[in-house]
Amino acid sequence: MAFDIVDFWKRQVEKWQTENKCGFCWEFGAPLIDSQLNIEQTDEACCTYVFLTEIETSETPKFSTQTNFVNGKNCDTIFTLYVVRKGDLGTNNYSEIKGHPISESNWEKIFKPISDCLDCDLIIDFCELQYGLKVDITQWRKTLEHAAFDNNYFGWKIRANFRISQ
Repeated sequence: MAFDIVDFWKRQVEKWQTENKCGFCWEFGAPLIDSQLNIEQTDEACCTYVFLTEIETSETPKFSTQTNFVNGKNCDTIFTLYVVRKGDLGTNNYSEIKGHPISESNWEKIFKPISDCLDCDLIIDFCELQYGLKVDITQWRKTLEHAAFDNNYFGWKIRANFRISQ
């Protein structure tokens, strides 16, 4: 069975929306390439958007340690997720402009809550959503995103790798 990364993230984000994960509103989009994020139509500033882009796949053989013959393969799906909210360029990221409380900063309102929600203990529902496939997350790297694309998205760019061993 092939791993459909677009369908997986669509269903995962729908599940997070149903569960009200981390107290957020969740919405999924698959612009597939970064430039299409500029035409992604989003309405709610309070909603957390998950956009899937830069999908790559790779297959590498696995060799037996006893015989050195191929005895399987690793199928990797590498991708980028933008997990973001619409923001305002005039809001402090933390404490740049004096006289504004840190509690109103992008760090406290957007960056930290999303990061805490998608930390190393992240629960992803592979078994339920991908019919029991065993998927290993071999990379989950988050980079801060500030005023990204035409909609001024603030949040995190996540570069990840999901591996299925066969």
